[in-house]
Amino acid sequence: MGGIGLYMNVLDNYVMTLNYDYMAFPFKYLGVLIGRNPRKNQFWMDVFHKIRKKLSIWGRRMLSMADRVCLINYIISTIPLFYPFVFKTPKSICKEITKRQRNFLWGWGYEESKVA
Repeated sequence: MGGIGLYMNVLDNYVMTLNYDYMAFPFKYLGVLIGRNPRKNQFWMDVFHKIRKKLSIWGRRMLSMADRVCLINYIISTIPLFYPFVFKTPKSICKEITKRQRNFLWGWGYEESKVA
């Protein structure tokens, strides 16, 4: 059990009465980290890792342009959708996600050769 905005003695009474354990902060609830500041970039690193993980599974050189567009539209764009419903996304984070999607779309497997 965890409490936000409660005095410790009230939380202690609840924990002892219900025979629960204390919950540590931050914790994940439905895949969203609760207990950290969403205005800081460190909070959004989980979203970046999920996007990077999806992009590394699919080889850029093995996909056509149409496959890349479909992958971005249907898979990668859905990863950060849940977070903005819970927290307000900073503009810098939105730009970084768009940048990663653009690099995946136009890159052909090498960082130097991008066709835009």
